[in-house]
Amino acid sequence: MNSAARLNDLKTRLPLLKKIYEIIYCTVAFVALACAFFDATYLVEIPYLHKSFRDVYLESFPRSWRQPVSPADVAEDPDLQGKEYDERLLFYDPIKGIKLHRTTRDYLKDVSALSTLLQDPGSTRKEVMTVLDRLQQQSVTIVDQNPFKLANKSGELERIKNRMREFTGNESSKGAFAEFWSNQEVQGYTLPERITWFDLHIAPLMQRNYFRWIGEDGQPENHYAAFDRWFVFFFMFDFFARWILSIRGGELRKWYLFPVRNWSEIFNLYPPAHSGVWRLMRVIPFLLRMRQNNFLPSSGLAPAIIHDNAAVIAEEISGMVLINILGNARSMIESKGLGQLSKAGPSDMMDHINGLLNQQAAMISQKVVPGLKDEISALVRHSISTAMQSYLHSPLGPGVKLILNNAFEQVDAGLEAAIAGPEGVAKMTAIMQAFIAALMEAIGDADNIAQMESHIIQILDSVINDLREQQQSRT
Repeated sequence: MNSAARLNDLKTRLPLLKKIYEIIYCTVAFVALACAFFDATYLVEIPYLHKSFRDVYLESFPRSWRQPVSPADVAEDPDLQGKEYDERLLFYDPIKGIKLHRTTRDYLKDVSALSTLLQDPGSTRKEVMTVLDRLQQQSVTIVDQNPFKLANKSGELERIKNRMREFTGNESSKGAFAEFWSNQEVQGYTLPERITWFDLHIAPLMQRNYFRWIGEDGQPENHYAAFDRWFVFFFMFDFFARWILSIRGGELRKWYLFPVRNWSEIFNLYPPAHSGVWRLMRVIPFLLRMRQNNFLPSSGLAPAIIHDNAAVIAEEISGMVLINILGNARSMIESKGLGQLSKAGPSDMMDHINGLLNQQAAMISQKVVPGLKDEISALVRHSISTAMQSYLHSPLGPGVKLILNNAFEQVDAGLEAAIAGPEGVAKMTAIMQAFIAALMEAIGDADNIAQMESHIIQILDSVINDLREQQQSRT
């Protein structure tokens, strides 16, 4: 194969290779975005559930998602000897710098030791009382020092105290703990039965507590940046490779225009140490890249939003225009009377009405409707913004806002084109002509004209008022 044939073969393969690379890029970008979302929401409290996403993962994930036990963990906590996983921690906790809080960890270990002593026939009363005294002292320490505060888990401590008060009937939290960890029956429950209740209702709340070191930058320890850097390196390689290819291919008149046109790539290239929100902004370049490669509809969300609000736009325009036309018809009937209109020759009368309608339609297009366009556009913007309010305050808010701005521009352009078009004016004129023609045919002799005028004016007033009330109720 000669060089020309090889060159032609390469040119035919380039589009396919480019498409494959774009698929790989979008896959990596999606994985990076998913990981950033997982990291950003890991410790976020879920409204109304009184627990964080980590708490849900800790309760729901299988055993294989727990943190593997290392020799260093065994040296720090000998109870982990011979265990494959630490059931109290998740695999992701080391990345967030999460460790078991020493106070709650020791507290739960003493509860476990007490349970073991009670099941051991060879244990002595002195050993049991020693552990009970230690638990009473630790309970006072927990109530006074609140070890849950650093993890923003003070609500867990309040729930623990409330449950202990409810179980013992003691209004004092310290008194409730002291009574609970005694060798006497409490509310008819023996000590082993109370430990079983504790393991079901109190221990899970204590296990949610954790500890994170504070770094020199004043932020809690977080090692996600070390993991995220591989995505940043990939994005840097992609960005500079495309920049070089655009310069060599002559796609841009100036070399510095590439970063200007691809400004959204800054969210991929700048690696913040602790800002999870900044990483979530990667959704913007991700969506733009997907649209550039036609992996998403090029029109995005705009057509769906416009389609959903088309009825609102049409109803608003029709109502305002109809009020204006009916108001003019009422004034014409009230001032001239149906008698004078009926005495005119049929041809002259229709010519007069046609001229009046054309004049009114032109006046509406030039003076009335342009003023209504801003009000209608504001109404549509308010309707769309209200519907998308929850997304605007979510981590995806900037991306949604960018799409909405594009939708608003398309709505304004479509509304202006519909108002200024001659087809709309012609249809409105035809409707009015048919209405007046039917009205003229229904007019009888002169004795009924006055009564008909009164009824018609009342009907027009009622219709106009109803239309105005409907428009006010929609705004």
